[in-house]
Amino acid sequence: MDYKFSKICIVVSDFYKKMSDDLLDNCFNQLKEQGIDHIKILRVPGCLELPYAIKKVIDKDMFNAVIALGIVIKGETYHFECVSNETVRGITELNLLGDIPVVAGILTCNTKEQAEERIYEKNKGKEFAKTALKMLEINKTY
Repeated sequence: MDYKFSKICIVVSDFYKKMSDDLLDNCFNQLKEQGIDHIKILRVPGCLELPYAIKKVIDKDMFNAVIALGIVIKGETYHFECVSNETVRGITELNLLGDIPVVAGILTCNTKEQAEERIYEKNKGKEFAKTALKMLEINKTY
């Protein structure tokens, strides 16, 4: 599929900024390698803000897909579960209600080391970009 005219918005949580930036770079570079020239980056403070920002992006009807990127690392309180569950629930709801695919590129990890492994060794940013491209194909086909 030719992705030349596709427009993708990446909405990224700035919490754990260094790791989030690296996840974003991996995702962005993969999209560029596939010929996507129109990529918008929108930053939000944390993962819970992702669904709101994505909804605003979808409402503008300027993009063919949205990739949500964020990192949630378990701490000592129940906050981890709340943030993880509500962020993914919000993204899922946007997928079910809209015509634009939203990729849930949220790393939910028990430790910082697990997050780093997923970013640097498993290159999840690249994987999230590939998922968006696959969803563009599905959206165009059906």
